[in-house]
Amino acid sequence: MSGKRKGEYVGVLGALLVHVAIIALLILVSFTVPNNQDEGGVPVMMGDVDVAQGNYDPATMVDVDVLPPEEVPEVEPQETSLQALRLHLHPVEGQ
Repeated sequence: MSGKRKGEYVGVLGALLVHVAIIALLILVSFTVPNNQDEGGVPVMMGDVDVAQGNYDPATMVDVDVLPPEEVPEVEPQETSLQALRLHLHPVEGQ
C-alpha cells in the first residue's frame, strides 16, 4: 500500500471518529432531564398597601394644574358631485 493511499485511509478514519464523537456528545447532552426547580421570579403585590407607594414624601409632591381641553371646531364635510370629480380628474380644455 502506498503512503498516499494510507494517508487517505487515516484521514477518513479520523474524520469519521471525530464526527461520531460529536454526535455521541450531542445525544448525551440533549437527552439529560432538566432538574425541577421551585417556582421563582419576581413577587408582585396585587393590592393597596402603604409600603407599595415607595419612599416618596407627599409633602414634597408638586400640584399640577390641568388645563381644560382645547375646543376643536367641527369641519363639515363638503358634498362633492360626480360632475365636479370628473372635471377635476379630466379637465375640459377651454374652461
